[in-house]
Amino acid sequence: MPKLNNTHIHFSAIISYKKILKIINKINNNNIYINEDDSNLLIGYNNDEINEKNGILYNKEKHEKMIIDYINKCYNKNKFSCLEKLGSLFYNIIKYEKFIKNYYLDEIVNYMKKHTIKYMNVRILLGTVYKIVDGKKIFLNINEELDLLYKYKNYFNIIICISKCNKNITSKLINILENIDNKYKEIILGYDFVGDESKCKSLEDNIDKLKEI
Repeated sequence: MPKLNNTHIHFSAIISYKKILKIINKINNNNIYINEDDSNLLIGYNNDEINEKNGILYNKEKHEKMIIDYINKCYNKNKFSCLEKLGSLFYNIIKYEKFIKNYYLDEIVNYMKKHTIKYMNVRILLGTVYKIVDGKKIFLNINEELDLLYKYKNYFNIIICISKCNKNITSKLINILENIDNKYKEIILGYDFVGDESKCKSLEDNIDKLKEI
């Protein structure tokens, strides 16, 4: 029986990290770097952030087992901290424009077909996808980012996350609403406001700011 819909899933957590590692091994063309420090393991494309952390070229024979062991170790610990650690590990891969465009979005479709999911509501934090220009990390604007997703509108809508609500919550949402092209509004199902959970804050702590919207 088809599952039909998945109504709550986050963009960067749809595909398993081991599957992403398989893609990395397949496409590695000497521009993927890894920081080997086990306490702060990172992989990503050549950019200032990776290089500043003593990144070296990723090598399948040398690094694949190290990463798989790290993944398994994370899953054997607290699940919440596990997701945070693994998210950091793969962040610079998942958020890279060419990786999303050439591999990640198609892999999402493959995942949906494999698990007989007809449609998904995907939560996403805008303003985090980047490209590399002259060795520098440049973030895409909102419409460039939405354009990547728009081509897959037959597979999912998106729910825009506004995370760690604070005094800037109003300006964050207004900036998004004012700058999104009408073309892309058809794929936006809604907005998800998240309190600053790292400080044990809920949305109730921001109720006055939410009323301003």
